[in-house]
Amino acid sequence: MLERWLNGLTEDLMKVNRLAGLLQFELSAAMPYDKIVHASIHSIHEERLTPYRPLSDYLVTGVTGVAEGYQQLLRRIETLKSGFEGIIAIIRTASTCWLKDRISRYCRAWIGPPKARPSSNIRSKACRSSSSRTTSAA
Repeated sequence: MLERWLNGLTEDLMKVNRLAGLLQFELSAAMPYDKIVHASIHSIHEERLTPYRPLSDYLVTGVTGVAEGYQQLLRRIETLKSGFEGIIAIIRTASTCWLKDRISRYCRAWIGPPKARPSSNIRSKACRSSSSRTTSAA
């Protein structure tokens, strides 16, 4: 079950990474272009007609916040990536602990309690360290 979660989350993380890379590439120029647009609008020195708002007001209203919104989207995607990576790390740790426990149990069942038999060269280093930790905890 942990393996399925891990595989599914890893696939989703790959999709999010691809999306983040694409959006980073596509949206990276938003802030510089936003500054260029605002500077261009400001440099026009538009004359106002008395009953109407200047055209620059409409333009600024249309572009204000777009670049900031893009940056916020990129930050949210980075947060999503971090969340996926954290969950994957937790599942990997849990599955590693489970596997170590299974190996330890197998070694104890195959070799027997540490005091019942003398040390043998057949035992692997991992089994010796696992069985000694388990018996000291008990």
